[in-house]
Amino acid sequence: MRLTTAAIALGLALLVAGSAQAKSYSVPASKPLASLTIADDWQTNNSDPDGVVTLSPDKSILIAAGAAPAGDEDNVVRGLVELIGQNGFKADDSSKKAVPSDDNIDGNHAKISTLTYLGKDEKGSASVTITSYIFDKRPDQVFVTGLLVGSTVSGPAGDAAHTIMQSLHFTP
Repeated sequence: MRLTTAAIALGLALLVAGSAQAKSYSVPASKPLASLTIADDWQTNNSDPDGVVTLSPDKSILIAAGAAPAGDEDNVVRGLVELIGQNGFKADDSSKKAVPSDDNIDGNHAKISTLTYLGKDEKGSASVTITSYIFDKRPDQVFVTGLLVGSTVSGPAGDAAHTIMQSLHFTP
């Protein structure tokens, strides 16, 4: 009986030790518009109080989230495109598509603008989606996410990126 209990305890300990831990980030750090949870095995930089950038362990997916004063969307999007370019993405400008919409997210009405680009990274085809949100409750701020999906996305990285984006919770 003791051996079985010890084996179960060891198995649970190994399971917990093998599980990726995660940390929640608020964006911006003061007066957050949103929060998201990122696994510890992703390379995450949150040194900017207005945003967070994270890169998958296999470097195939980059996710950025940030906030800025409303009216500054073009500069924020340009900055994200630059950041994504620094990570090896070259956009095909002719593939750029913009889709504006209005939606209710987490019970909050927002004007949403989504830009998508196709392009290439070092290993082949890649895509970028940049989405900006302006909430009725916080019209002075814009929240922007950027998602670069490279050509070599593995199952675990894709699954983890999906989990991160699903964790996005808006709190204007």
